[in-house]
Amino acid sequence: MGAVKSMVMDLEEKCFDQLTDEIGECEDISDAQFKAMKIFKENNLLDYIGADYLEESVSEIWAEKWSKYNV
Repeated sequence: MGAVKSMVMDLEEKCFDQLTDEIGECEDISDAQFKAMKIFKENNLLDYIGADYLEESVSEIWAEKWSKYNV
């Protein structure tokens, strides 16, 4: 794998880790989507991963986070 691709993948993972840590502070999923867009835009990754992929990923993270509480 190329050095640039590896670097981008590491940065993407870092952004998702940050989002996972901060998603509990969000009032609803739209707030989480906004936070994700902000995190990825700040790291210049929004164009790389695409809004659709990010939206789907946030939905999965949101569902996983709150599934523990919705029994």
